[in-house]
Amino acid sequence: MIISNVIVYKKKIPIIHNISLSLPANTISIIIGKSGSGKTTLIRALAGLEPEMAGNITYEKNYRIGLVFQHLNLFPHMTALEQCAHPLYTIYGMSKDIAYQHALNMLQSVGMQTYTDKYPHQLSGGQQQRIAIARTLIIKPDLLLLDEPTSGLDPETRDNITILLKKIVQEYPMRMLIASHDMSFVESIYDQLYILDQGSIKQSYKRCTYDQNNKLLLD
Repeated sequence: MIISNVIVYKKKIPIIHNISLSLPANTISIIIGKSGSGKTTLIRALAGLEPEMAGNITYEKNYRIGLVFQHLNLFPHMTALEQCAHPLYTIYGMSKDIAYQHALNMLQSVGMQTYTDKYPHQLSGGQQQRIAIARTLIIKPDLLLLDEPTSGLDPETRDNITILLKKIVQEYPMRMLIASHDMSFVESIYDQLYILDQGSIKQSYKRCTYDQNNKLLLD
């Protein structure tokens, strides 16, 4: 996957300026920045939701991108199980029986197997977040994008979501990019960190890692 010199325009005015990113597989990359810095716009651009853009975003054949919106966009009339099965039989043509079995397995993997018949209004914010993540994971994305996944969550629920996202990136062969301004969350989860300000990347960092002999590993 190549992301280089991406520019996003609003009414022909550039609001994202020549951004290039490296997103290694099985790595959690984070974009941080103040409100209005362009985090959500960049996430949307990588998901193909910004029509006015330039630059180079190159995907391999059949590359799948999953996006978990900040406001989740769960269907109010669907149960947790239906939320997850829906994209499989409506978009990918899977039979409903198989789609529902895949959905049940996915809900189990995110710890929501006992909430299959619950509607969004019957779930807490953290539970809704897990359903939204499960619904996105079920399409087996190569790139998982999350916009402010801990917004509005209490510290305990935020920590549970952190554990879940770490588990996901270890178990699934994917790249993960998260937009956030929650520094406690960011510091506990990032492998790579990009600081966005006024639509431009100002700084980037990689977390130091060590081998079993406590020797520093450098990329």
